[in-house]
Amino acid sequence: MILRLPGSKYLRQVLSRSLVALQVLAIALALPVSSALAAPKSGASIVGLNSATVAPKSVRAVPVPLASIANRKALVKPFLTAHPSTFLANKAAAQARVSANSAPAAPLPLTGSVTTYGGFPTVTLSSQVARYGADQNLEPPEPYVAAGTIYVTQTNNDVMSFWTKTGTVVGGVDLNAFVGVPSGYTASDPRVEYDTASGRWFISMLAFNASYSSLTYVGVSQTSDPTGLWWIYALPTTTNIIQDQPKLGINDDKVVIAYDEYTTTAWLGTQILIFQKSDLLSGLTANYNYTNLDQSMFSVVPSQSLSSTTTEYLAFNNADPTNLVQSQPTPTIGVIAVTGTPLQGNVTLTETDVAMPATQLPPSGRQPGGTVNTDDDRFTNAVWQNGTLWTGGNNGCTPTGDTTLRSCLRLVQVSTTGISPTVVQAVDYGFKGYDLYYPAEGLDSSNNVVVTFSGSSSTLYPSIGAFGARAGVTISSAITPVLLGKGLDTYTNTRWGDYFGAATDPSDPTKIWISGEYSAAPSGNWGTGLAKVSVP
Repeated sequence: MILRLPGSKYLRQVLSRSLVALQVLAIALALPVSSALAAPKSGASIVGLNSATVAPKSVRAVPVPLASIANRKALVKPFLTAHPSTFLANKAAAQARVSANSAPAAPLPLTGSVTTYGGFPTVTLSSQVARYGADQNLEPPEPYVAAGTIYVTQTNNDVMSFWTKTGTVVGGVDLNAFVGVPSGYTASDPRVEYDTASGRWFISMLAFNASYSSLTYVGVSQTSDPTGLWWIYALPTTTNIIQDQPKLGINDDKVVIAYDEYTTTAWLGTQILIFQKSDLLSGLTANYNYTNLDQSMFSVVPSQSLSSTTTEYLAFNNADPTNLVQSQPTPTIGVIAVTGTPLQGNVTLTETDVAMPATQLPPSGRQPGGTVNTDDDRFTNAVWQNGTLWTGGNNGCTPTGDTTLRSCLRLVQVSTTGISPTVVQAVDYGFKGYDLYYPAEGLDSSNNVVVTFSGSSSTLYPSIGAFGARAGVTISSAITPVLLGKGLDTYTNTRWGDYFGAATDPSDPTKIWISGEYSAAPSGNWGTGLAKVSVP
């Protein structure tokens, strides 16, 4: 059931029961079930939480026989958004606001607000195709990262690779073969995380076919070695419905995934799944709950929980009614707190909508010889530690000292230490003469923040950049970004992003590993890289 609380808060009390009990309640009240459970928030209709189980299979990460994926065709999933026709019109309008005579870009420094301890290129489009076959001719790469005590693991659309912390590749796996996707399906949208509390690696991903049928996978390593055995859980297939971008979050007792569902013609809403973490770690048939589809939220991002907590925090941009969603009278960030577990039957989702400035679509990023696609202004990832939540995404803004609209980074810091979450800062980070896009936020052990992103200008090919700020510092253009991986050529393909990654090093939590994208050579070839940084 759903109870409305003061201050634009909604308590989603989610019980692991069948709808029989709810029907009995509805009969007692002489109401239909839909009326008894109607959500008070405009456009939302959440009917409690559903319960299910899923059994695992055991697979090995390295090596996977490549013969098992022979003759597989690459399927390209288009960029999916809540309101596609509005998005296209507003994207064109944003581009029309770009001045041809914009401010020149000063060279980005190689040192400054972050200290670099080593970085190295990892996977390019051409090397991925050469290693794993023509079915890997995919964009964008979506380079995500997790750091363990020995290895650093990166996921790139259809590939997971394992690296030493000095840049030596240990192995890699085609994710299609790794999870055993059905015939005619292609793996996509992977995210990998290392859970310090358990010493295990987790992965979430999607597989889809040409008719938009899809299924979501959740995986957990059976030991602390990501190259060894894993438990893989395949959720039920949805026919002619794609579960786009399953995003992963982990805390002490839960694993949470959120994705958006689409048909070939329409966005259906957001769904959140809550798994019993202890089941996954033990390779048992996993108990999980899942919400009904909800169109009052879009692209909800579970957070990486870096300190001990039984509350999992999720965030979404609730400040753009034209291109995303805005369920409140004024722009907000939606913060969802998930407590309880499926086995206890007491999972609760509490949403608080906290005021922040509205966002808008960013223009495409400029580069020598063209532009780079920057998509929309949804949040792309989130991280939480000791009462502080960071999240962010793209946004259109005019940086200080600039003269034109650019792609900037909307970065939001939320405190969760009080009775209700509060926004500490919600700022647009831009840099004169540059377009910045696809931020990923990381926190060190002192809650200092590192933000990585792609950046480009009329004189700089799309490159990997980052900046850092000490805890308590307000983000502004006075913080100079640092160039970590310089682009080599004009990017001539159509997609960039869709998200990057940042992960605290558990062996030295004052350091953060970042994963990003740059334009490799020759033209049209994306490249990804890893780097270890800290905030000086």
